[in-house]
Amino acid sequence: MAADELPDLDELSIELVRLERRAPELARQVERVEERVSQFPSSFGMREVRRLKLEQEELSARIDELDALLLPLRRVRDV
Repeated sequence: MAADELPDLDELSIELVRLERRAPELARQVERVEERVSQFPSSFGMREVRRLKLEQEELSARIDELDALLLPLRRVRDV
């Protein structure tokens, strides 16, 4: 594998931090929309809940992927 094909670990670390900060914000947003939909049901509200939950799943999957990619780097720093 050529050096220019290797992932930029700094960029991956920055992305991970950004996504980890977004996760609680997104969870609060899902909670607010679910509460609103439970009080005022609408098809728009249900679509919004589904969209946000899908975004939440994708965010979680990307965080897991970045964690796996950065695991060797963390092990070296922990030693």
